[in-house]
Amino acid sequence: MHAPAHRAWAELGTALLAEARDDALVAERRVQFRVALEEDVPFSIVAANAWLDADEAEVLAVLCAAEMEPGRNRLTLGDLARIEGDKRSPVLAVSPQSRLTAAALVEVGTQGRWAARSVSVAPSVCWALIGDPSQDPDLDPDVRLLPAPADEVAQGRRLLVVGADRQRRRQLALASAAGLRFLVGPPPADEGGWSAMVREATLRGAGVVLELSEAPDRLARRWLQTAGHLTWVLSSATELPLETVPEDVWRELVAPDTPTTPAEWEQAIGDPHPSAHGLTGDQLQLVARPCHGRRRHRRRRASTGERGDRSAGAAHPAQALVGGPGGAAATAGAAWRHRAALPGTGTGHRPLGAPRAQRPGGGGAVPRALGYR
Repeated sequence: MHAPAHRAWAELGTALLAEARDDALVAERRVQFRVALEEDVPFSIVAANAWLDADEAEVLAVLCAAEMEPGRNRLTLGDLARIEGDKRSPVLAVSPQSRLTAAALVEVGTQGRWAARSVSVAPSVCWALIGDPSQDPDLDPDVRLLPAPADEVAQGRRLLVVGADRQRRRQLALASAAGLRFLVGPPPADEGGWSAMVREATLRGAGVVLELSEAPDRLARRWLQTAGHLTWVLSSATELPLETVPEDVWRELVAPDTPTTPAEWEQAIGDPHPSAHGLTGDQLQLVARPCHGRRRHRRRRASTGERGDRSAGAAHPAQALVGGPGGAAATAGAAWRHRAALPGTGTGHRPLGAPRAQRPGGGGAVPRALGYR
């Protein structure tokens, strides 16, 4: 029986996990699975965005099948080592430098003997495969998913964006980095936060814009190097010391410190106003935040630098993008919408998770979002 494309991964995983393995059934399921990897279904999108080859995708299918089957114990490294792969041992697909690990889709336990260490799939991966688009609960709530400008086709995969105005840096990053959507926010504080950010970006087919208040630490540099399948932008008010930037080919851009235009004011606020002149991008975002009808008071505070205690001082920076490229409504509407490949970058196949020159095993265009329709 032919397995539906959206269930091909589960059928193959179940066949490989069977105690009495039927080699003919496994061969049939494997063919169906590899055909399904060319379809626009959640599993194939996740695999493509993580730059998995067919063998690595097969290991993810086995792990997900084991994770989601009631009554089955979680697999161990020893279990994976005993499964016969198509070309190489499945256990190699979860090694410390593997793509599954780099994308934070799986986690290998650290306790006990090597063969007894468990291999788990992150819960958000399982939720995504069954159609739930919820944000990873371990992701920093200050991180936002924002779309790239609709009329931009950028190619930068490693960018340093410098400038005094955070909003102008953000706009330049979204317009210059390769991708259709981006996670934007502060760098995670710990290992769990980094895993959540990389995993979320992989599932959503997004790049990452890190808004830095200080140079990247050792943990940040390690993740920036490990998660090579993602587009990364480091945004900072001043230039970063070269020794704190991970080794790679980075392009540096300087964001202009230009005042808000009347058009930007009208887009963010809803009507023209002469007070738009002279405000920075950060100040405009502060004014645009809902505050129970107190926008006029907030406009005065933002333009004069008045703080909550009415003493003089610098204006508070905006805590979240309200207007931005396309506005808040566009941001919400584009979060999980399927977007087609960029024209002229494909090779006749469906879009894969990276430019052809950098993604092993095939051609394609940009990472895709999981589109639940």
